[in-house]
Amino acid sequence: MDELITLETFTNAFEAEVVKGRLESEGVKAYLFNENSVYTLGFTVNEAGEIQLKINAKDLDKAKHILEKNL
Repeated sequence: MDELITLETFTNAFEAEVVKGRLESEGVKAYLFNENSVYTLGFTVNEAGEIQLKINAKDLDKAKHILEKNL
């Protein structure tokens, strides 16, 4: 597996899932980390409670292009 990098962070699990789905529909594999901490803690604004959306480093340019044209 390639190196994973954080593309975006979210405090809202729904938003994180929407962006993940958009990336994957365009062929960019995306992973969510810390998703359960937001469900457990509720709304949080600190770094520990943020959902991290990670992608393979090699997909960075493609992912940025997808987000720019769709979000």
